[in-house]
Amino acid sequence: MVVFNEKVAIITGSASGIGKALAELLAKKGKIVIVADRDVTNGEVVASTITKEGGKASFHYLDVTDEKMVHDLLQEVYEQYGRIDFMFNNAGISSMREFFDLTSEHWKKMIDVNLLGVIYGSTAAYNLMRKQGHGYIINTASAAAFGPAPLTSAYGATKQAVLGLTTSLHYEAEEYGVKVSAVCPAFVKTPISQTMDMSDFDREVFSKNQRNYITSEKCAEIILKGLRKEKLIITTLGFKKTTDFIFMLFPGLHRQLIRFVVKTGRRSKLTS
Repeated sequence: MVVFNEKVAIITGSASGIGKALAELLAKKGKIVIVADRDVTNGEVVASTITKEGGKASFHYLDVTDEKMVHDLLQEVYEQYGRIDFMFNNAGISSMREFFDLTSEHWKKMIDVNLLGVIYGSTAAYNLMRKQGHGYIINTASAAAFGPAPLTSAYGATKQAVLGLTTSLHYEAEEYGVKVSAVCPAFVKTPISQTMDMSDFDREVFSKNQRNYITSEKCAEIILKGLRKEKLIITTLGFKKTTDFIFMLFPGLHRQLIRFVVKTGRRSKLTS
């Protein structure tokens, strides 16, 4: 069983959303938290707030698309504390665009952050954790990794890749004492509705859909609970079981649901 006590955790994308909630919750549990993000202003606020409340945290600027920067940060943390217990590869971006509206630049940006960023973080952490003989790598995928993700195909493709990478590494890493899990959130309130690339879709309509979502704080609690049980795939609201059930037993219904998603999404377009 995983115990959250006086251990070192690096969390990418922790200036806001789920990453921020994880940083705050882990700090309350006695963890040394490394807040890593490109957002300097909010990242420093997260770290300083944790410190003022009696926790241990520091902010480090990090662009997860820069492999050397990721490697150097982990090496720096390892040399300072002599260990890295948890690596949360949480940083990510999203996009809502019709496939015909995606350019090679859109794809490159999505892959660089959502997939290569996870690969760089996992590689750097895995090499150090193998050497120390223990550690936990947690990669944030999405419920979009479980099946079709129409109107968000670039996002869905990267998240499916993250899930595949994580589940494969999970079994490779066992021999070295390293644990690996994938987090696949669904219906969580985060600032992503205000920052994601939405092409010609109505951002306000998308934001309203988040009213009944769970909070980032609740999501963080679910994630830590899943890590204590060392679950391979951690989801919110039992989403994976529901998806698997519908997809396998009622494929026709599943297709209807996905088509409904497409029609509903297209109704929120600003232009025809």
